[in-house]
Amino acid sequence: MDEDVSFGIWLEKRRKALDLTREEFAQKVGCSASALRKIETDERRPSKQLAELLANVLGIPTEERTAFIKIARGEATLSRLKTSPHLPDLSLFQSPQTLSNSIPIPPTSLIGRESELAALCQMLGDPQCRLITLVGPGGIGKTRLAIETISVQRERFANGVYFVSLASLNSPEFIIPAISEALGFSPFGSVDPKKQLFNFLREQEMLIALDNIEHLMEGVNLLAEILECSPGLKLLVTSRERLDLMREWVFEVHGLSLPPATLSEVENYSVVELFVALARRVRTSFTLTEKNKAEVARICRAVDGMPLGIELAAAWVQVLSCAEIANQIEHNVDFLATTKRDMPERHRSLRAVFDHSWILLSEKEQDVLRRLSVFRGGFLRDAAEYVAGASLALLSSLISKSLILRTKAGRYDLHEIVRQFAETHLESDSEEGNVSARAFETRKAHANYYLSLAENAGLQLFGAQQSAWKERLEQEHDNIRATLEWLLTSETPDVTWRVETMLRLASPLHRFWHGRNGNEGRRWLERGIAIESTLAVRVPASVRVRALETASRLAEMQNDYDATQAMLREALALSRESQEPDIVANVLDALGDLAWLQGDFVQAESYYEECLSLRRPSENQSKIALALISIGNAAVERGDFERAESVYVEGLTLSREAGDLRSIAMALYGLGMVAIGRNEGSIASRRFKEALALFDELRNDFDVALCLECLAYMAVMQGRAAQGVMLWGANETLRESLHVSLFGNYRMRRERGVTMAHSQLDEAAFQAAWEKGQEIGWEGAVAIALESESGEKMQDPHDTSISLTKTSKN
Repeated sequence: MDEDVSFGIWLEKRRKALDLTREEFAQKVGCSASALRKIETDERRPSKQLAELLANVLGIPTEERTAFIKIARGEATLSRLKTSPHLPDLSLFQSPQTLSNSIPIPPTSLIGRESELAALCQMLGDPQCRLITLVGPGGIGKTRLAIETISVQRERFANGVYFVSLASLNSPEFIIPAISEALGFSPFGSVDPKKQLFNFLREQEMLIALDNIEHLMEGVNLLAEILECSPGLKLLVTSRERLDLMREWVFEVHGLSLPPATLSEVENYSVVELFVALARRVRTSFTLTEKNKAEVARICRAVDGMPLGIELAAAWVQVLSCAEIANQIEHNVDFLATTKRDMPERHRSLRAVFDHSWILLSEKEQDVLRRLSVFRGGFLRDAAEYVAGASLALLSSLISKSLILRTKAGRYDLHEIVRQFAETHLESDSEEGNVSARAFETRKAHANYYLSLAENAGLQLFGAQQSAWKERLEQEHDNIRATLEWLLTSETPDVTWRVETMLRLASPLHRFWHGRNGNEGRRWLERGIAIESTLAVRVPASVRVRALETASRLAEMQNDYDATQAMLREALALSRESQEPDIVANVLDALGDLAWLQGDFVQAESYYEECLSLRRPSENQSKIALALISIGNAAVERGDFERAESVYVEGLTLSREAGDLRSIAMALYGLGMVAIGRNEGSIASRRFKEALALFDELRNDFDVALCLECLAYMAVMQGRAAQGVMLWGANETLRESLHVSLFGNYRMRRERGVTMAHSQLDEAAFQAAWEKGQEIGWEGAVAIALESESGEKMQDPHDTSISLTKTSKN
């Protein structure tokens, strides 16, 4: 130690560490406060008797009394205090700047946390911010971020920055000793170590990181006490759970940003950079190539960008390909484990990470988390309460423990890794056979919730809020898929309930399925219908008819007329037996559509008229409007534009009164076709654009494609061939994504339009316009189509032989 620190200074510091005034200490020693002041200011040395009294009060060990008295009397050097294993270390009271730091050296460099690091440094620069909690699930990188943060803050804190690991502590009572040890502070004597530490910290200006405090929550009030008595101190805490202290500033730590599945330039993402860096530690020759980078991105997505998951996955590159690693993770998260001896036990596998969080939950929290694992793609609060019995308080608690996420859209979600582990607890048979029943009850509640949602959506998709409902269904699409799959494949004995629920859930969503090209919805329905037939399950006739009718419309959309006709024949027979007007009307409308597509417009109109006669008594404006629009489509095909305009206008009026945006768009589309028949080019283009705007708002891609087709044709007919070809080129990208090809009259009109465009453009200009359309894509084409000015006169005014009136109504 340095000899510039005297015995008097040492004694004064020890007295203050005992939280005693000079008067109180003098009274305990048995001397006057004046005499004590002179000793502390080195004006005098204590007598041998007084030195012995000082030793008694300070708790100096018997074997060290002689040395202590000699030092106090000036008969021995002060260095004796430092070298003694028993006497308090005088070096503790050197200038604060000489205190030793305790920051561990990380095994890896920090990758991809630049924005988080900058935000934390800014927060620490705020005088009001004295307690920051880095909150996130295990393995997300909180500790690594904390180490980096305090490392770059060394110069800002006069008395240093320190790192205190709490992971190994099993009781809050050891927090004080852990902090003291990290600071190099050794309490002495019989005085409370907490008081001594608080007194020591009182005048310090330092930053202390407390790592992994989530299992010591009963002791977090200690942090508030430390901050209260130490105005120059700031704390950076890592935890899987919020501390819920008034001074706390919460900083949520998430996984690294993930490249989307469609992105090819994944090397620009830090999560991929981290994987490559870690992979090279086990296989130095590992590089990111065109062949493996998609699989590396897939691995990163599979672990939700969790750094620990990336590290555990990268360790396998020495024996497996990236594709094999991704497959293993997606099918068995227990695959992510390591045998590295220097890896903390709680981080040696993702299961260990989850188990550490699991044991910190109450029984009710565990039960709710198990049940929430049935959700896919997030959920709303009412769904969580219905399916899992999750109150707002429980959801908030699980959020604070970093097991549930709250999204900006107001939805809740589980980290995928957490969801998989929670699901294993739901399916486990470890609790005397009761868990299997719990799993069935939970999945049944999940199915019933989404059945109710689907049936409500089936009505709302015809109303004023259909755009919002389509968005709601998009958000819940993964949950709907999970429910349908479970209903079809579950081994529960109640097959009838499962099949009926599955058909009832899928059937009302035909407008939703239609907007997504219909293929998926058709597959679900046909699987359910097949199971019903194969297993001789008897569901109500109305349920089967609705399923057949919906499936037939989706098959029709894919030009599979044979399947459409077969399903509708059966549906018509069953519906007439039921004698329920609405069910019969639905089938008649579908039969009319099929006849229309097959060119039998007289038969189509006959079906539509009978459908309308059954619709009118119901006073359902949307369905009446749809029947009227169908009659208008058939009338246009027959060249009866007056009849077509009459029913379209009535249908448009009813659709507007009902607020049914899609029916409004369909009526406008039909009126556009009437305008074409009357050689009113500008009116036709305006109606098509009005319809396109609504279809685009509703995200009904199939009908967007039809409108773009019409507007492309109109552009060519009005002398804007380059624009028309560009719209066709863009529209092809949409059709390809929908897996829908041109058919019937649509193909004939395209061929006629292309011929006309070639008469206006040379081959190079035609190809350039087409490629420009491919480049901007269909979304860009929609914007251009809605902004463009249409000409006043079509180049082919007598062309009414090829019609595009048909849009799917469902």
